Amino acid sequence: MTDDRLDGDFIAKQKRRLLGMKAELERMRHGLEGDARWWREEEEDFTQHDSGDRSLSLFTRELDLTLEERVERRLKVVERALQKIDEGTYGICDDTGGPISKERLEAVPEAIYTIEAHNRREELNLPPL
Repeated sequence: MTDDRLDGDFIAKQKRRLLGMKAELERMRHGLEGDARWWREEEEDFTQHDSGDRSLSLFTRELDLTLEERVERRLKVVERALQKIDEGTYGICDDTGGPISKERLEAVPEAIYTIEAHNRREELNLPPL
């Protein structure tokens, strides 16, 4: 069920891009996991911090958690796009079964939905996968 508009060279190029994204996201996740370990150790003794330090620490920790969630979500989408390449369904929308434009795939190689399907899912607050 491979989209005929996408030739083997295009798909191979996209796969390389996706593998690069995956590696970068995994590096980011590893760094965030290191930060989380540091925060756990740091939070063990709040008595040595004044309220300003605690507020800054809590804010920074919240920011890290938000970033971690985004990295995990994007990693799942990238992995799904790679899976679609292996399945032969890259370029086919997971929601509608219609073709994802080549231009969209060039701009967003991890796209698994058409723009319309993606926008509808966002309006309905549906998860990315």
